[in-house]
Amino acid sequence: MAKGVPVFTKRVKRLMNSILGRQYGVLAKIVEDFDRGHPCSDVVFLGDSTVLRVANEDQDRRSTAEMLAGDLSGAARVLELSHGAYHMAIYYHMVNTFRVTRQQPRLIIVPINMRSFSPQWYLRPGWEFAPEIRLLRRYYSGQGLRLRYKKARTAKLEGEYRKTRVEYPMTSLRTVGEFEELRLNHPDSPTQQERRRRELFIYFFLHPISESHPLLVKLREMVELAQMLSIRMLFYISSINVEAAMRSVGQEFERYFAMNVKVVKDALAKQNCVFVKDTDGNDLCDRLTAYTDYSRALGSDCFFHTESIDEHLNQKGRRFISEGIRDITFKLFEPVGSAVEQS
Repeated sequence: MAKGVPVFTKRVKRLMNSILGRQYGVLAKIVEDFDRGHPCSDVVFLGDSTVLRVANEDQDRRSTAEMLAGDLSGAARVLELSHGAYHMAIYYHMVNTFRVTRQQPRLIIVPINMRSFSPQWYLRPGWEFAPEIRLLRRYYSGQGLRLRYKKARTAKLEGEYRKTRVEYPMTSLRTVGEFEELRLNHPDSPTQQERRRRELFIYFFLHPISESHPLLVKLREMVELAQMLSIRMLFYISSINVEAAMRSVGQEFERYFAMNVKVVKDALAKQNCVFVKDTDGNDLCDRLTAYTDYSRALGSDCFFHTESIDEHLNQKGRRFISEGIRDITFKLFEPVGSAVEQS
């Protein structure tokens, strides 16, 4: 009988989802924490899968946000709002909710995933999150709170997505579909495996980024919004496995990747975000927005596998990010306020 209860519960949940739609947990957490009048979290940690995923071998199963909560030693409450494939467009609408909530966080932490600027990510039909964005916009526009949505049907859009023409350095592939065929294929031949790795590192990280990129536009709008709301915001460029990329692609990978990172950092600098290289000598207490760069900070041993193509961090990598953000957070909160005291 006991074994049948979870099965029945799952069936009921699936039935509810099919009839009423899925519950949007991110918006539910925002409303519960910041619009109910009780003490709210000091820090909101937005994130994608690089924040929430853990390696199979990890003994520490905490997300990066959960590690940060521990590293702050109770000095500040942290609310994690993460979901796989999230990006600047949906982060922007999430931050907009704090225009209407009764309370606001003192600090919002936002990872900038360089792969999110690739057509593989930001153009993918299933990763636009249009239904979730509609719920967020409905809420902060004063049209009322709804927490359920129907998942977008994107199968018909997949064909057009694959036809999208792209321009990349160091490759002869010219459509999304050509890259996707490689991504979904897992060859047995060592030669073909290495070709696949090389092309995917290029596909994920070397698509040239311009100032007019839609996600950079949302990034700038998010900075302006946070400044208008007087909410501190810390951006960090999340890490990629540069060592493995250079083994597969060569030294030129670093040059092209650095050019893309520079475009992002220049966009932040133009919005009066202060760059934090380390916390020594940085007086951040009077700055609303700051950013740091972890894009090339980690060795291959900080990822799920030493040859990982994606950006998912093991516990060593997540620990590095958490400790760095902890130190910057304490600097941003100086002079010490009532909600946060450095021990």
